[in-house]
Formats: sequence, C-alpha cells, structure tokens
Amino acid sequence: MVQVDGQSLIQRQIEVIKYCGLKNIYVVTGYLANKFKDDSLIHIYNSFYESTNMVYSLFCAETLFNDEVIISYGDIVYSSSILNGLMSTKNDISVVIDKGWQSYWSKRFKNYINDIETLELSKDGNITNIGQEVKDENKVQGQYIGLLKLTQKGASIFKETYKKFNKKKLIGKKSIEKLYMTDLIQEIINQGFPVSAFLTNDPWVEIDTVSDLKLNLNKIRLAKIKKDLNNQS
Repeated sequence: MVQVDGQSLIQRQIEVIKYCGLKNIYVVTGYLANKFKDDSLIHIYNSFYESTNMVYSLFCAETLFNDEVIISYGDIVYSSSILNGLMSTKNDISVVIDKGWQSYWSKRFKNYINDIETLELSKDGNITNIGQEVKDENKVQGQYIGLLKLTQKGASIFKETYKKFNKKKLIGKKSIEKLYMTDLIQEIINQGFPVSAFLTNDPWVEIDTVSDLKLNLNKIRLAKIKKDLNNQS
C-alpha cells in the first residue's frame, strides 16, 4: 500500500496484471484490510495474520489451487514482459529469478550479502537450492523476486505438499504457520519435484525497507515499467 510518486505498489502491480489480460485477481489481506478498497479484486482474509507468515496466507486461498495460478508477493512490481514471459512457460512450477541481481542488490544495500539467499541451478535450469543462508556468494546464481506460476499439476503439488506437512505442523524445524515461500519451494524440491527457474534481466522493484522507498533507482525502474505499459497500450 506504500505510495511511490503518488501510486501504491499494489496499484502498479494490478495495472501490469490487467494489462497482461488476467481478469480473476485475488488478494489475501490481513493487517489494515479495511484500508484496501479495490473492488475489482476478490478479497480473501487471513484472520490469523498476526501470528502467521506468507505460506499460511497463501493457503487461505487454497480453493484456487485446482487450476493454473500465478502467485505474487504484494511488495513488488514487475514489468509486463516478465509476466507475459512467465505466463508462456509450460513447466509445472516456474519461479522468476533475477539474473542481474548483483547490480540491483548492491545499490539497495551496503552489505547486500546479509540480505540475499541461496539460489543454485542444475544444468537443465531447475532450482536445486533456494532461500537458505548464503555461505558462498559465488554459488548464488540469481535471486527469487517473489513471483511464480503453477500449472494445474504444479498447483496440486503445492497443495499436497502443504497438506502433508500441515499434519506434522512442521517443515524441517519451522512450524507450518511460520513458513516463507522459499521454505515450501525447497521442500517441494526435496520431495523430488522439478522446480524450473524463469530467468530474467527485465526491470522489477521490491520495496522492502525505508531505504528502498527512497532509492532513486527504484523510482526510475517503476517509471520505466509504467512507460512501457503506456507505450504498448
């Protein structure tokens, strides 16, 4: 909901989504849900938002996991070329990875090594390791941007993996309520399912900190994303 140059991140994201032709847009809300007024979206409320994390919020929308679905974080904005490219993929689970992450992260953080997570790829372009603490930067082959696509089969894999571990209430040492998306993706990889990397160098933005909000590069990227939409309209 944070505004950059007079427009919120979520409004910018929805512009891109609608431009790319997607009509059924769902938003999972929690904190200050009453402030979210966009009636063009279908609202799903996580009543346990104070004590849960993003995977729990995602599965508040579990009834949608019977068909192809795109999942996006709410604090990012991406270009239409990224979304259109992702929609054209045929793999069951496709995760958007920024190939040019170093130039972006180095401008966002003085010590960016503290913010990045592991991302290792196999020779055939599948992710083998994601979301862990980085011990060797040379093995980091990209960064997950918070956007992914599931086919109907991929959605079923997500749902069944979550159900399996929800019974145990744990994935590894984390409770099911506290999982990050990368925790679930890594568990799916560990279960032997292929998770494909959709690699991109196209512009996207994450506003995660006050310094991100003030960073001129982010304003430049957001302006380019918006300009590209206007030029293609």
